[in-house]
Order: sequence, then structure tokens, then C-alpha cells
Amino acid sequence: MDNTHNEPQSRIYIKKIKELEAKLEDKRIELKHLQQTELERLTKEYLVNDYGRRFNVDQQTLISAIIGQDYASNEYSKKLREQKVFQ
Repeated sequence: MDNTHNEPQSRIYIKKIKELEAKLEDKRIELKHLQQTELERLTKEYLVNDYGRRFNVDQQTLISAIIGQDYASNEYSKKLREQKVFQ
């Protein structure tokens, strides 16, 4: 069996896998940035439009309803940890 043909082919596959992994990581970073931007926008809108008083809803509940409970809980916990570090 001649292995010379398979070796270059496997290098091509490995190269392609690395390229796709790099693209995937870029997309993950982009997604995280977009999520953070949207969370900041929602927070600002909540405060500027006085949604707490107008609709009798707290900020965490409103954001959880829009972006999802799991993501909102993770971000809320992260913000609380950051606040404790700065105090």
C-alpha cells in the first residue's frame, strides 16, 4: 500500500480543521461582543425609559425575559462579582 498519497491529504485535512477552528473562535468572540453590546443597550433603555416604575418590573426580570434566563443569570452574577472587586 502506498502511503505517500494519504500523507499530503491528511495535511490538507489538518490545515482545513485548524482554519475552521480559528473561524469558529472568531465567531464566538463576535457573538460574545454582540451579546454584551445588546445587554448594555437593554440596561440603558431600561433606565432611560423608567421601565421599572412604568411597568412595575425589575431590570433583571425584564432582561431575562428578552435574552434568556441562563445568559442573564450568568451576566448578572458576573456583574455582582465585578462590583465586589471594585468596592
